[in-house]
Amino acid sequence: MTPSPGPREVMRLNTYQLITEEWRNQGVEIVEDGDHVIELRKDGQVLARFSQTGVTLEELQAVLKEHQQN
Repeated sequence: MTPSPGPREVMRLNTYQLITEEWRNQGVEIVEDGDHVIELRKDGQVLARFSQTGVTLEELQAVLKEHQQN
């Protein structure tokens, strides 16, 4: 059985699986700030911020598609 995180530990998302290789090659990354907030960035620029507890894959993909068209 895997122990649950302690009071100061934060469970990390496997953000690598949330974005495609194509997006990674275009400079897209997901960064966790440690306060249950994740930032979707492209080339270091913040595109959007989300609550880690409420964000869906569809929301992340919608933001990326919007910025990909611009």
